[in-house]
Amino acid sequence: MEHTPTEWIVKRKEIEMENQYRYKYWIEDENKVPVARLFHCGMDCIDHARLIAAAPDLLEACKDVNEWLRSNILATNRPASLDKILMDAISKAERKEV
Repeated sequence: MEHTPTEWIVKRKEIEMENQYRYKYWIEDENKVPVARLFHCGMDCIDHARLIAAAPDLLEACKDVNEWLRSNILATNRPASLDKILMDAISKAERKEV
């Protein structure tokens, strides 16, 4: 499955529950189509939301770096683990089955 090809944006709504204010976070694309919702993630919720929103850009960056490393003769001194880390991240993001 391909991700939606537009920018992903973090949204936040303040809600009152039991005399306390809490925040509900979700990610939507530029067309206001929901991509993800975050529930019960505590104080780290905004960090998780930002990471999810950045995921398409991070995937493209991994692909670009991987392609550059494979085609650049000057990059032969890179650690062997770098190729594995990049390929594992790309494979994880593009995995078809859950």
